[in-house]
Amino acid sequence: MSLRKKIKSKWFLGINIFIFIIMLLTININTIINMFGGDYKEEKIIKVIDNLNVYETLSKQMEDYSKYSATPIRVEKFDNSENELREYIKNNNNVIGLVINYDIYNYISAQIVSNDKVSSNITNPVSNSLNRIRYDRAMIGLGLSQDTIDRLNASVKIDNILLIENESKKEQDVQNRSNNIVGVVAVIIFTMPFFFIITTLVQMIGAEINEEKSTKAMEVIIGNVSPKEHLIAKILSCTTFTILQILLLVIYIFIGITVRNKTGIQIDTESNRLLNDIIRSMIDPNIVAAMVKILPLLIIFLVFTLVTYALLAGVLASMTTNIDDFQQLQTPIMLTISIGFYLSILASIFEGAKLIKFMSYLPLVSFMLSPSLYMLNQISIISVIAAVMIQIIFTILVYKYGLKVYKVGILNYSGDHLWRKIFRAIKG
Repeated sequence: MSLRKKIKSKWFLGINIFIFIIMLLTININTIINMFGGDYKEEKIIKVIDNLNVYETLSKQMEDYSKYSATPIRVEKFDNSENELREYIKNNNNVIGLVINYDIYNYISAQIVSNDKVSSNITNPVSNSLNRIRYDRAMIGLGLSQDTIDRLNASVKIDNILLIENESKKEQDVQNRSNNIVGVVAVIIFTMPFFFIITTLVQMIGAEINEEKSTKAMEVIIGNVSPKEHLIAKILSCTTFTILQILLLVIYIFIGITVRNKTGIQIDTESNRLLNDIIRSMIDPNIVAAMVKILPLLIIFLVFTLVTYALLAGVLASMTTNIDDFQQLQTPIMLTISIGFYLSILASIFEGAKLIKFMSYLPLVSFMLSPSLYMLNQISIISVIAAVMIQIIFTILVYKYGLKVYKVGILNYSGDHLWRKIFRAIKG
């Protein structure tokens, strides 16, 4: 009844529609902005006065940059004088002048002539192109051939030679030590959703139990079912609802990424490149293969961790008489989640940290840490299995002793000596 009530609620439908729209818009923000247009969409024509004979190279490089620019750019050569260029620009707002001259110290100097301030969408590719040309000119000035310059520009190839073969480590290699991106992906997949989902789950159970107690409905319910049945029903309904919400979030993300990949609107900015790297890493075959390998473990891990938090929330809520008291009691749970959240973020920075590895075995925070460390190739799959087993044992213990507290507290309407009652119930 509780689960049916939540799913059929208009709030559930409305909130999920809102979440879906927000996630779709956020993932595809470039496309959304581009749909509404603006001044940036107006084509900019760069008229070039080339006093250094570099126009062909500049034109080719600017053509490459314009493919990833929010503003269409067209480069054209201007064969008349600089004064005539200025007069031409005064009568054409979409035209920008670029005068390239020789500089005895820097090889190249340039001036941008325009009616208004030129945006970074134009100045950045122009600057990058001229810097590249200046570098090549400087190398040629030193008497280097083009072949030598190309070899100097080539990236250094670094091979990792393993003196001691480690087959198990090979099997767990998710990415070639690109820890920053993998760390972000791990946070996105495990930490952030889990943090918000657990927060919602704990507050949901506390609110339901306190509502039933405050309206005296709890006396009628416990008169018909046992406290054990009531607790199990609460855990099953709220945990099932939470898992359903997780699946919906996964679907929303998948749809958002699919739409983003189909639109083809890619802007060449640092933040956009990082987002593209993250999305590519999320669907990278190595990461997907590693995820599929431990997927059964992750499902078991997730379910038992959610059940544990639901048990703790239910037990604590049973001992309180109103939602304000429960808000204070849930603080330790929130702090525990926060610890796992921040340690998961730091895992890719403090590689091989013993404290983080130790914490990855501790119940309540291990689900956020163990899979992340596994993706970062810092622990083995055996360690993940061990963390899952510890979590299962901890869940059983919480259920065994928590049920005793729940039986005592569910019909308790007094807030006096709360912790004494809890410890007395555990001993009893």
